[in-house]
Amino acid sequence: MPRRSKETEIKIQECLQIIKTEKKSAMFLKAWFGYKVFNQKEVALAMVCKNGMELKEFNDSIRDNKEVALAAINNDYRAFNYISKRLQDTKECALIAVNGSNSFYCRLCDELKKDKDIALAALRYEPNVFASMPSDLKDDLEIANEAIKKDINLFSEAGPSIKSNEEIALYAFQQDPNLFKFFDDNLKQSKEFVISLINKYPKKSWYICKYMDESLKNDKDIALLAVSNDYATLKCLGESIKKDDEVATCAIKNNGLAIYHVDQSYMKNKYIVMLSLLTCPKLYLQLDKELQMDYDVISLILDKHAMFAKESEIFMANYNSYILKTQVKLINELSERLRICEEKLDIYELSLNNQNVSDTQKTKPIIAQRRRKRD
Repeated sequence: MPRRSKETEIKIQECLQIIKTEKKSAMFLKAWFGYKVFNQKEVALAMVCKNGMELKEFNDSIRDNKEVALAAINNDYRAFNYISKRLQDTKECALIAVNGSNSFYCRLCDELKKDKDIALAALRYEPNVFASMPSDLKDDLEIANEAIKKDINLFSEAGPSIKSNEEIALYAFQQDPNLFKFFDDNLKQSKEFVISLINKYPKKSWYICKYMDESLKNDKDIALLAVSNDYATLKCLGESIKKDDEVATCAIKNNGLAIYHVDQSYMKNKYIVMLSLLTCPKLYLQLDKELQMDYDVISLILDKHAMFAKESEIFMANYNSYILKTQVKLINELSERLRICEEKLDIYELSLNNQNVSDTQKTKPIIAQRRRKRD
């Protein structure tokens, strides 16, 4: 350090006294005492200990002084913007700045971004910085845990080893079942894991079926387990499993609305339709005419859903039509039976009159003549 004159020393002391006792800005002191006095280490230290942001008024040499820089950023982390690039690339200064604001993390050099201590310091204040961390840190268990506990959605940013960790994955799933889509492929492809997950979280079966691997979406064991918990999981399953009678029946027993998600051929299956109607009477309105007019279907609606039957114009119209059709059919059947009885009676009467009833050609006209007389 070059030797300073006595006059300079006096001015430095005056400057320090003003800093200590008065609220004067660095710009004022620089203008009053001049650059030479102002840009002294002890002046800078005194100034930045009161206001770290005043570091910006000092020259490059002072900004590159580690003691002054640390004093400035300890007073105000934003002073990190004004220290030299050399000091910004040191772990000691970077840690203080990142502890103040995670925004500095993204501006650090690559080497410091990989530092675990700095990464953890940044996460404590703002977990979203995890997304911009190097890949090896995203695979670090401690760092990933710190980020995920603060913001569960950051599980999606974690590295492969974290996403394949069952303990962390299950914790994420508990908080938000949508995160299952970010699980490691090996977990999503594992039938054993998927079944255990459905058994453990039956109310979240829909999310599991939606995001599990395509290779499992036509698996009957998984399908039966899922639809027994939530019929809506059918929407997430493969097309071939929707044609399976056992799966369709299981889903519809759970909720009649499931018929809308199975193969549409089941809309003509009377047994499946009646199962669905037990809990979903409005399905009746979408059935074909043949099933709408079916005796068992009409009886089920009248028995289980009297209010719907009363309020539905379509059902009442079909019901009245069915009654009329039944009555006509009954009259026709009775008429036919009566005709047969009359024929038998005519034959019997002919036999009593010693007619040859075996001669069909002769008895027919006689029977017809007798019928006309009765009419």
